[in-house]
Amino acid sequence: MSLTNLFRVGKPRVTETTNQFDCGRGTGGLGTGIYTYQDLNVAKEHASHTKNKQKVYELPNICKNPLILQEAKYGSEKYTELFNKAGISMRCEDVDSAINRLSWIPEIMTALSEKTNCGKSDSKECANELEKVVISSIQKEKDCRTDKTGKIGYGSKFCSQAMNHVLNDLGFDCVLPTDKAGGNKNYYGSVILKETVDKKLDRKTVGYEDIEHFGKQYK
Repeated sequence: MSLTNLFRVGKPRVTETTNQFDCGRGTGGLGTGIYTYQDLNVAKEHASHTKNKQKVYELPNICKNPLILQEAKYGSEKYTELFNKAGISMRCEDVDSAINRLSWIPEIMTALSEKTNCGKSDSKECANELEKVVISSIQKEKDCRTDKTGKIGYGSKFCSQAMNHVLNDLGFDCVLPTDKAGGNKNYYGSVILKETVDKKLDRKTVGYEDIEHFGKQYK
């Protein structure tokens, strides 16, 4: 897996903001951001099967500390699947399910242990810290879609899902599963988080808007 550049089919745009990523979704739980492929040949193959023959764009890899989800034994996508479902659980405000799923992901628990000094990743102390992170992240997502009158809307094209807040809190800026863990598949893919894109562009992006001049069309 080369992390020199990432590739997208169609113009770069931030997707899976909370107006589109709802509780009934099956995918998209890796986070709000620009969904990409890690290999050019995979992106080109997918582009050839899309309607209107969308172009492939080569994006600069601006990920400095990505969450690299490894494949489980026998090359399964177990950890990516758990991670995706954890993101959906948080959108549904199901704290217990989110905690249970995230607690099985080694990369998440290692980062949590290092940040909070909670000890061994399977300790009660780390479980308590994970609960705090999940609850806080759900609240931040709700705060984003709360208007000045205190009314909480269901979703907003300006708001990242709770998973982004978990990742930002733990210091991750992208989600890049390995090839065998689904990082090159259309079902999961790889994500440059919205906050990482916003920082690079020095502005707030809006969900599903075309982002001009971010990357270049591949010829």
